[in-house]
Formats: sequence, structure tokens, C-alpha cells
Amino acid sequence: MALFLALLLASSPALLVGAQGKPLVVVFAKGMMKPDASLNWMMGNITQVEWKVYTETIKFDDIKNAALLILVQVDTSQNYTKDEISAIKQWFDQGGKVLWVTGDSDYKGGDYLRIAPANSVLEAVGSVLRNDHCEATDPKLAPAKPYHVAAIISPDPPLSVLADGISNYVLFHGPGAVAAYYNGKWMNLVNETIPNVYRIAWTSDGGAIAEFTPPLPQAYPVNYRGKILEMAAEVMPNNGIVIFSAEAPFDHYKGMWISSYEEFPKLDGPKFVTNVVLWAVGLKGTKPTYQGGGANIALWTSIIVVIIIVIALAVLLMRRKKS
Repeated sequence: MALFLALLLASSPALLVGAQGKPLVVVFAKGMMKPDASLNWMMGNITQVEWKVYTETIKFDDIKNAALLILVQVDTSQNYTKDEISAIKQWFDQGGKVLWVTGDSDYKGGDYLRIAPANSVLEAVGSVLRNDHCEATDPKLAPAKPYHVAAIISPDPPLSVLADGISNYVLFHGPGAVAAYYNGKWMNLVNETIPNVYRIAWTSDGGAIAEFTPPLPQAYPVNYRGKILEMAAEVMPNNGIVIFSAEAPFDHYKGMWISSYEEFPKLDGPKFVTNVVLWAVGLKGTKPTYQGGGANIALWTSIIVVIIIVIALAVLLMRRKKS
């Protein structure tokens, strides 16, 4: 099946974007059986990068040279395996990589099956970001179908480049909610912030949490009303970046890459996804670096080691002079 899909992708003129010398973006569309139209458009329009798509499994050798890895669990019955998560961690631990993990809501139709696998990957690479076990809705912007979440792209200042050219909403169709697990505590990140975590996309202030399948959400109360975080990024101590979105750029019934949808005649999904990809691979704006204790500890450890070596050499020289 993987060979068939690779040949099918390669046969489409819109997908011939694998030129050498460009940053490599790997898409792991787990369980995808046929090309996705939105993914085709993504690859056909973002030609500044080289694309590779895997649908069955990935190994470290498949992704070792990737600048950006996008994970989309297309088939909810196929979880990420231990070997796949190990390969992802090995790749990410190289430093300077960008991992885009996508999650979903707890909708009973099967979407909820994406929550645990997404959180397993996030935890494995050391991120504090999590997919809370609920669905984000927005009855203020979409009263008839509140699960049609029109996300507002309003990043924290260090990631403001992601909003370049964005004047309309971005569709997050039936999304989950982004939360964090930090110092043993679940947080919704609406009014609280965490060092090195930057918020990107939101519902309106008329957002509402919906609950479909157990367990109950950890960060958002079931009766919560207000802004809900839909996408965030975390800078890690090795200056790798983990992006987590509660919806995917493609698949998941209807991905972000769409320019209009039902009650929203104008959407900026394609522009936004393009911004994210180009920023992630270093072709747009600058990426923040890790700030905090980890970097300072490493610096002071190096300084202390140097001081110890200097003292040891000085003592050795003094002993030689006395002898």
C-alpha cells in the first residue's frame, strides 16, 4: 500500500516538489489509504520545501534529515507504535528540529481516539503541551454549528510572524482544546503562561467546552465559557520546537487548509499553514530560543568545570615548583 500511495502521489503534477537543496518536511499521515486533497494542495503550493509522505510507519532513517515533521493520525484505529515514538524522539533529540503534533476532540464518532496517541508523543519528547479530553466549540461565531470553530490567529509576540497576512479566521473543525501539564498540574493556558510556551490560535471569547466521552477534561471545566486555546508551541532546551494544534492541517474530516467553509465565506487556512511551515523550516521570520533554567544550568556547569580544571592545574604547578 505504501508503494502504491507513493507512486500515486508522484504521478500528480501538483506534488512534484522534491527538489534537492530545500528544507525537508516529512508528513507522517498514519493510516492514510489515498491522497488527501488538502495535503495535495499544501505540497503543491508550498514549493520552497521538499516533501516526503509516509503512511504506514516511520523509522529514524526516514526522518533524520527532516527540518519539520508533521504527525496526523488519519486512521484512528492505528496508534503510534513504541518504535515510531522512539524514532521521533531520537530525531527530535538532535536539536533544532520542529515537531508538529496534531490532536482532536473527544467526539464519540472516533475523534477521541486521537487524544491519547497525541499526548504520548508530546510526553515522549518532553513537552508540557497536552490535548485535553473535550471538544472546543464557539457558539458566538458559529451559533448554528458551534463545532465549526473559526480560530482567531493571535500569537504571543515572539511568534507574531505566524499571523503575517492573516485577516480572516482559520477553520478548526470539531477541535479539541490545548492544555499543559506543568509541575504536576494541568493548566488551560488562558490566563496562565509557562516559560518557553507560546500561544498561537484561539476561539473567540464566546467559546464553550463540550464533553462527549470519558474521562472528563483536566484543564477546562465542563461548564467553561470563554477563550479556548487551539494551538501553541513550546521551545525545548535543545532549541527544538514542539507545535501542538487541536486540529490538523489536513484530514480530520476537514483540515485547516481551506479558504471557505459553509458559514465562513473567507478563511485564511492556506496562508496560515504556509506561514507555519515556512517559519518551522527557517524560511520565514526567526524562531525564539530556549529561555530559562536549563540553559543557565548548562552554562554554569561548563564554567564550573573550567574553574575546577584551572584550579587543578594551578595546584599541580605549585607542587612541581616546591619539589
